Amino acid sequence: MPAYPKAWMNWVAVGTRVAALGSAALATLYFLIVYKTLKIPPDVDGMLPLIQPGCTVLVNTHPGRLERGDVVIYRPCRGIRLIGRVAGLPGEEVSLSAGRLFVNGRLADDYAYNTGVTTETGPVEMAPVRVMPGHLFVLNDNAGAKAPDSRSLGQVSAASVVGAVTLRF
Repeated sequence: MPAYPKAWMNWVAVGTRVAALGSAALATLYFLIVYKTLKIPPDVDGMLPLIQPGCTVLVNTHPGRLERGDVVIYRPCRGIRLIGRVAGLPGEEVSLSAGRLFVNGRLADDYAYNTGVTTETGPVEMAPVRVMPGHLFVLNDNAGAKAPDSRSLGQVSAASVVGAVTLRF
């Protein structure tokens, strides 16, 4: 093994430290750009019991492709932010029968909504709706919530999605 001058070894050690610090700085910058924390207002009860009013969530503002079951923050109109779970993707037919979610005529058994949801007026029902391109069908986990979802607001434009919730605390 060749003998390297001591000065050369010092430069290698410095270069390694600079690379490590640079990598940490880039990772921190990426995290600050892509993720943000949001506090759920105390009157938003749409995602009970998963997300409690007043808790804080970490939101990925560049989630990529959303899938059924993802919890998202969206802005249906200026100045209002809501939280809900993606129930239908573009091109799918979504319906609710006896409080259960059906997608393209089949029970979406992997979806959190399927607990036989009822409200004061009985089981939740909704006629089939075809999700338009560039839109999502978003439902609250808590069907009796005061917070609106796609049953009352209509389909949510994918462009109005602020991000996907990745962590709650």
